[in-house]
Amino acid sequence: KVRRQTAALAARIESEAALAQRLAQIERRRSRILEDINGLRPLAEILEQIVDLTSFRLDDAPCWCEVTDGARLGTHPLDPESLRIAGEPIPARAGAPLGTLFAAYDPQSQPSALEAEALTAGARLASVAIETHRLYSDLVHRSEFDLLTDLRNRFSLDKLLEALIELARLNASIFGLIYI
Repeated sequence: KVRRQTAALAARIESEAALAQRLAQIERRRSRILEDINGLRPLAEILEQIVDLTSFRLDDAPCWCEVTDGARLGTHPLDPESLRIAGEPIPARAGAPLGTLFAAYDPQSQPSALEAEALTAGARLASVAIETHRLYSDLVHRSEFDLLTDLRNRFSLDKLLEALIELARLNASIFGLIYI
């Protein structure tokens, strides 16, 4: 009886340790994604990481993301009609959803709370990534272009001129500027 209880206790401790390790790995990956969002890595790379994290949370179920601009990132199944597809809209702060995060399952499987939680967490993370990228792009545009005329401003002109002069220097070509 003691051996049975000891074996059961050891199995429980082992499963709890495995779960704690898995949760720590999920948190590390999530933290890395948030750092990448703040580090301004390309949006497609970040969305791929989010899809991979969601797939990992769902025991490597095929997951993909479809963004409203038409991009599809992740592992889209070859024959989605034969699978049960679950989707979660990627919410926008205002307006229509920014896209949808999908996962594919065996058609006989039943929806679970873990499935809904993983898709919701992934969709929220994708929302943060997409909206942060859009805000940054808008700030860059506003800092380099006149809001009224949408022409480059002096800051942008200086930056562009420096790049063109350097390019001309590297190519040993002639560079000219007419300024009115």
